[in-house]
Amino acid sequence: MQTSVASSESGRGVAPPPVTAPGGREDSMGWKVIPEPAHDRVTAVFEGHLGAEAGEASAAAFREAFTGSPLDVCWDVTHMTGFDSRARAAWAEVVWSTRAQISSLQVIGAKGIVRVGATFLALLLGKPYEFVDADEPVS
Repeated sequence: MQTSVASSESGRGVAPPPVTAPGGREDSMGWKVIPEPAHDRVTAVFEGHLGAEAGEASAAAFREAFTGSPLDVCWDVTHMTGFDSRARAAWAEVVWSTRAQISSLQVIGAKGIVRVGATFLALLLGKPYEFVDADEPVS
């Protein structure tokens, strides 16, 4: 299985180059968006607090992962501690605009306010979704 990380600079149909944002400050967060076209899936992994700029950048990278075919979406928020309201708004906009291309949503490790935010986005999506504890095996 070959996996690459999405970039807003990538071309369609070509494996995109890696783009990640490592968390360097207490109010910043590491994130990556991983398109997995061989599995009809895109995974977004978050760590720390998702600030406004990181939220907008990660949402843009997530949008770029879609090439027209419906995809299953996985959000791994096991190590996410919170999010800025602008980050949530950026993700809500992207989820809404890509909803026709999303088949389902799986959220791994959501707790507290992160679970509240993920639930909001899942309900906005209007597709099948499930929450999985970080300790459970992921399908």
